Amino acid sequence: MSTPQILAMKSKLVWLPVLLCLSLYPPLSSAESTAQKALSFATELREQAAAAVQKAQDRLSVAESDLRIAQSVLRDSQLANDKEAVSISEMAVTESRRGVADAQKLLQRARTLLAERERSVQDMRFWTESNRPVGALVVPVEGEVRVRRPDGTYRDTVLGAAQAGDRIETAAGGRARLFVADGSGEVQLNGNTAFTVVQDDVASGFLGELEYGYGRFIKGLRAKVGRKFEVRTPVAALAVRGTRFEVEAKAETTWVGVSEGVVAVTLPSGDMVEVAAGTQRRCSKQQGCLSAAAWDAAGRTE
Repeated sequence: MSTPQILAMKSKLVWLPVLLCLSLYPPLSSAESTAQKALSFATELREQAAAAVQKAQDRLSVAESDLRIAQSVLRDSQLANDKEAVSISEMAVTESRRGVADAQKLLQRARTLLAERERSVQDMRFWTESNRPVGALVVPVEGEVRVRRPDGTYRDTVLGAAQAGDRIETAAGGRARLFVADGSGEVQLNGNTAFTVVQDDVASGFLGELEYGYGRFIKGLRAKVGRKFEVRTPVAALAVRGTRFEVEAKAETTWVGVSEGVVAVTLPSGDMVEVAAGTQRRCSKQQGCLSAAAWDAAGRTE
């Protein structure tokens, strides 16, 4: 072997440990990926709110047109001195005014929601452009959503990074979405739900606790050695293998439905069952997990 070839080989050997070390760390773009996903979702919500404003404006235009027609008919009836027609026209005018008032309230609510969605987009742009590491990101969808810190206090702003120990709470009719640290997974929370971020680390994985309520989990995680995605309930621990599944948690029971992939359900006794795609299981502290049954997520609302 010539001297140049020996030197080239030594150079490769010097860089090999460095490259191996770098390969063990998550990509620097992972935080951006999470923020970008959250920004895209917030932008989608804003577009939906803008569409709702347009529909409300259209409804108000129709209501105002109906009122003008009813008022015109009333004037004609009064000129004709037709008492019966006047009576009917007056009721039509009253009803039309009520319709205008309702449409105005609807438009105001739609505009308020659009303003909130616009603020969310601007806030998410901050996370996207800040180029700083972030953990999970919480985006409120609708209704009352709160984030309680480990010390028991509540954050002033729901939208933003969720730290380990933060508990996301939704009231009846509330919904929220959580984007995990490396952008590989999403958690959709329905109303009357409490979900705590126990761990969210791009290197080792994500662990959440669904205390009660209903959650939908999407695209568990990217294939990466050593990275886990787990969800705990009062009844069981669920290990996810790159999948889509839904969970309903209560104090004594846990229901799991899987639409893609496989979820391993482990009970406190140590017994473990697997829930495959297209099936569901209900597990309880007293009876363990019941036999699997067919399940189809199509048509289920978020």
